[in-house]
Amino acid sequence: MKKKRKFIQKDNLNPLEKKIVYIGIVVLFSLIFLVIRYYNNMSDLVKEHLEKYPKNTICEVTGTWYVKLQGNVFTYKVKSKKYKCYENNDPLFEIGEYYVLIYSKKDPEISMVDITKPVIFDINSYIEGSGKIISIYKSSTLNKVKVSYEINEEEYIRAIYVKNTDPFKVGMRCKIIINKENNKIAYISGYYIVKNKLK
Repeated sequence: MKKKRKFIQKDNLNPLEKKIVYIGIVVLFSLIFLVIRYYNNMSDLVKEHLEKYPKNTICEVTGTWYVKLQGNVFTYKVKSKKYKCYENNDPLFEIGEYYVLIYSKKDPEISMVDITKPVIFDINSYIEGSGKIISIYKSSTLNKVKVSYEINEEEYIRAIYVKNTDPFKVGMRCKIIINKENNKIAYISGYYIVKNKLK
């Protein structure tokens, strides 16, 4: 039985149309290269500013955003002026949480959230509880542990970002504090900062 021959269909483009397609491909790849280069330069600029002109403040989780990756919107004030910082963090934080934020004294719009440092203004709005480490994630830039816990006969799982995962082991129990009003908010005891309310 003879095998059917596969024929490659010829394109119907004339030389001018082919030239336009090739130019379009070159322009597209050039744009992709420029975008990557731009973001790398921006990353270097942010790093340089935060190393040379660092200043700490506290930011509030005020929203979410989605551009390929999901993340939170963090709002902060510098000299009574509001700024927003967009971070790619997954899973998302709860609206109304607070974290330490580092910004540039030279240009306050340049900032970065330290998601390993949650801030609590009223410790009395939390109750103590017990959690269990169910997973640990390590990378060169980000570490997190997932904690499962129960409150009011309902189970929750919370991802908590930490600088060092060495003290934690999967299956170990740990002390946590849980927000009374929003039980989805919980922190490992000792891994948060208590501060006076911002004015």
